[in-house]
Amino acid sequence: MNVTGGGTQVAGATVSFGDAAAVTNADGMAELTIPYGSANWRVTAPGYQSRTGSLTFTEETAEPLTVSLEVDASGQYSAYLRLSDAAGKALSGVTVTLDGAAQQTDANGEVLFLKNVGSYACEIETELYVTFSENVTVDASGKRQEILLQAKGASYDPVFVTLALDDGFTAWTAAEGGEEIHSGEVVAETPTVRVIYVENASGVRVPYRIEVDCAHDWTLDHATTDASCTEAGEGVYRCGDCGRTKTDIIPALGHDLIHHEAKPATHTEVGWEAYDTCSRCDYSTYVEIPVIQHIPGDVNDDGYLNAKDVTMLRRYLAGGYGVMLE
Repeated sequence: MNVTGGGTQVAGATVSFGDAAAVTNADGMAELTIPYGSANWRVTAPGYQSRTGSLTFTEETAEPLTVSLEVDASGQYSAYLRLSDAAGKALSGVTVTLDGAAQQTDANGEVLFLKNVGSYACEIETELYVTFSENVTVDASGKRQEILLQAKGASYDPVFVTLALDDGFTAWTAAEGGEEIHSGEVVAETPTVRVIYVENASGVRVPYRIEVDCAHDWTLDHATTDASCTEAGEGVYRCGDCGRTKTDIIPALGHDLIHHEAKPATHTEVGWEAYDTCSRCDYSTYVEIPVIQHIPGDVNDDGYLNAKDVTMLRRYLAGGYGVMLE
């Protein structure tokens, strides 16, 4: 079942079908398993008028039942807001306008409105911070809602992870002193939360929060300088998750080796040792074995003059024994 009310999804609503009951999640959805047939249902939620009805379930029932609750106008609930800057400091004395009514935050940066359950326009405008203009949802929980205000004069590009500064503003790594951060500079490479400080023309520094939530899955988009087997190249890489690009080194490819077996030399042809070549370049470990030169007196043709040759020669002179001399 999908439960809505006051223009928003209703979390924490109790949905009942006979003896079966469930509570809606943050998306206003509740799931129950009930048998086919007709069943009476009831939906209740703090700050809303309860509703009842009946529904017949069949095998063809696929879409969830959507129930819209009416706001209980007789009850008002706390719209409890706390304002802080990017460094976590409470902002006191700031005017907050909710649904046309204005109040100032106290020393703790807090302000309280009493409203019926619903969604209301909230405006916060200050000299040093970017104007806040969003809807604030009021429900029966009375839970405090945190509003973070960012410094004026800067904008952050989450794709290229760079900071852009308006004219008359500078950025620094610390509230006092520190290193200057220039417009267009990469401010973070890995997932992190970083606070920098934006200084206006009056010399006032205001914190600015940067959140990098992408670990980056880099793949080569295109090469600007091709890599070879032994030399690195350069190319543009793109993150498949956030789309950011960067220029970086393309590692050397290394040789794509093809192995060749050895071939012995003969009296008429050269041979070679076992060797490798590369399919991409002229790399080779080829070593040639020259033609075997015949040595006079080398009867067995093994390239050496030794007692074996004398023995074979004596056998030949004594009657042959199948010995043939060249």
